[in-house]
Amino acid sequence: MTKPTTTMRLRVDDRLLHGQVVVTWVRDLAIKTIWIISDRVASEPIEIALLQSAVPFDVQLEIYTTQEAVEQIHKPYTAQSTMIMVENLQTILELYELGFPLPDINVGGLRYQPGKIALNRAVYVGKEDVEICHNLEQQGIVMTLQIVPSDYRMNFYDRLRKKWK
Repeated sequence: MTKPTTTMRLRVDDRLLHGQVVVTWVRDLAIKTIWIISDRVASEPIEIALLQSAVPFDVQLEIYTTQEAVEQIHKPYTAQSTMIMVENLQTILELYELGFPLPDINVGGLRYQPGKIALNRAVYVGKEDVEICHNLEQQGIVMTLQIVPSDYRMNFYDRLRKKWK
């Protein structure tokens, strides 16, 4: 896989676009475009409208299904700085399997659900997530844990091995 030629950040956060992302990540990284990749969101007009209302006026929001994102990434692209947001690790695996060139992945928010364990105060994973992560690690995909830009960037896989026994 080749890396995208533009500056792209990929973040896994089940809340997608929210204040923490807009106030810290978008501002600190000078993001000009946000891609939300979600088959679910792309089919929900009300959620699309809500997400559009949360984006600063100088940031472009693009919402794609997984397949649309793969098609878009292979077109000429000139954005200065793009943040890609996905809701879960399954989407990352699907993107990889469809040939999407994955930049380093930041996992910053996966809320608690029964059967999941905490990797930090904002990221919880279950058995299915662990299997996906093992697959991604074997493929050489870099993943970090970092809630906000000022937090220490931890190696996701190391933290996963430490917590998931």
